[in-house]
Amino acid sequence: MQSLVFPSSVGTESPALVRYIFDAGEERPPLADMDRITKGIRPAGDAGTGGGVGSSIRPTQ
Repeated sequence: MQSLVFPSSVGTESPALVRYIFDAGEERPPLADMDRITKGIRPAGDAGTGGGVGSSIRPTQ
């Protein structure tokens, strides 16, 4: 498991936390997916987010 914490747009008392849990078996997703997911994180007020919170990203196949 890896964790990524960064400042929230609502202030220092509410940091944003993202946890990555990847299986270690042969069929695991590539670790580069962590970078892809991280690059896709946008502020909640971003027009492109659609207002959704807590959506899942499935492993690449």
